[in-house]
Amino acid sequence: MPNFENQTVRFAPGSSPYKPTHNPSGTKLLIFDGDKAPAEYDLRSFGKNIITFGRNPENNDIVLTSKIASRQHGYFELRNGRIFVYDQNND
Repeated sequence: MPNFENQTVRFAPGSSPYKPTHNPSGTKLLIFDGDKAPAEYDLRSFGKNIITFGRNPENNDIVLTSKIASRQHGYFELRNGRIFVYDQNND
C-alpha cells in the first residue's frame, strides 16, 4: 500500500485503486488517514446531520491519526441529500 502521509492524493476519474461499495444514497465516504488502509464510513450511520472529524477522540465522530490532521479538523454536513465538507482551519 502506498504511503499517503503528508500528501494530497488525487486520482483521475475511474483510476483510483480503491473501489468503494455501491451506494445509491450517496452518503458513504472513503477516508485516507496517513498510512492506514482507507476506511469507508456511511455518514447516515451517525444519526445526525453534522459529523465531525479530527485527531481528538473525545469530541470527533471520525477520529484521524495523521499528523497533518488537527484535533478538530473539520466536519461533514448532510443537507438536502448532499454532503458538504468544512475545514475548520485549525492547527
